Amino acid sequence: MGLSGLFEWFVTQSKYVIVAGVAYWVLKGFGKSKLVSIAGGLVTGGFAWYFMEHYDTVLNGIGGLFGKLFGG
Repeated sequence: MGLSGLFEWFVTQSKYVIVAGVAYWVLKGFGKSKLVSIAGGLVTGGFAWYFMEHYDTVLNGIGGLFGKLFGG
């Protein structure tokens, strides 16, 4: 298993952590009846899930932005 395979494994496993974290955050919000907490958990989870599904696109965009900022 190379570095690329290790990263793919990490991305696959981190999806489970994201789902568990978002479920905890949302259920905690339901318990306290806080709609902002529920919405924040869902939005944060959505962004994290999108990043894990399309990490190459996101990181290429960020790299291009830093390249323009620092003249690279």
